[in-house]
Amino acid sequence: MITKKAYAKLNLVLDVTGKRADGYHLIRTVMHTIDLADDLTFSKNDGERNLLFLEKDSIVSEDALSLKKDNLILRAANLMQERFALPQKADIRLRKKIPLAAGMAGGSADAAATLLGLNELFCCNATQEELQEMALQLGADVPYCLRGGCALAEGIGEELTMLPSLEGVPVVIAKPEGGISTADIYRRLDAVKDPEHPPVDAAVEAIRKKDIPSLALAAGNILEAVCRQSVPVIGEIEKSLIEEGAQISRMTGSGPTVFGIFADTEQAEKAAKALKASFPDLFVAATGLL
Repeated sequence: MITKKAYAKLNLVLDVTGKRADGYHLIRTVMHTIDLADDLTFSKNDGERNLLFLEKDSIVSEDALSLKKDNLILRAANLMQERFALPQKADIRLRKKIPLAAGMAGGSADAAATLLGLNELFCCNATQEELQEMALQLGADVPYCLRGGCALAEGIGEELTMLPSLEGVPVVIAKPEGGISTADIYRRLDAVKDPEHPPVDAAVEAIRKKDIPSLALAAGNILEAVCRQSVPVIGEIEKSLIEEGAQISRMTGSGPTVFGIFADTEQAEKAAKALKASFPDLFVAATGLL
């Protein structure tokens, strides 16, 4: 039996620079792992297919999370089966702690953990290059999730340049109820003339220097303005986090989750409690960059 953690990520800065002929958008973003993770446990079975089970203490229900073959976990497992002609199938148990449709790559992280878990369980000895190639077949964020840490991601997200980690920096995350369509957010962005592009290079330089005040000036998310049209509470959450002492407060990914970066853990925990009191329906967690 093998257990893996699938860590969520934040986009500290996110820009969209163009669109490929196949419809994929080109991005430049800095992603950073946070200490919030799903737990996956892998064991062998002698059945005819890979099976996915949701643990009862997960934050979502089976109705909300598809356990069928289109789930990224099962797609990753089936890809491993095909690539390495594995002699048995796998039982996969998921304890879901990352909210769904949150812009934190929860599904991609689960897929990456599945590649790693089955590679170890079945002693496939897959190289990093093989795993990265399979990861890209599953989704643009999956190659990053295989590596974690802090990275500048370019192209459609698969071109990674590793950056110094800001490990230990306290963070509060807050996700409004419900989800939002990533495809719809990108369609709305496509309709915007001359959107404001965040200074990604300045953010990268600030991270290299571990200069949080400079990062606060450079951090931005080109998708936030269009996302706020559907989820106006994003702005209210950011304002609340800043009032509670956040040095940076931005939306991550395609939303609607908001994060705030704080100077110390005590301040972050206090802010999380205040935010939950003001917005009872939010998923709120005080955690840290990893």
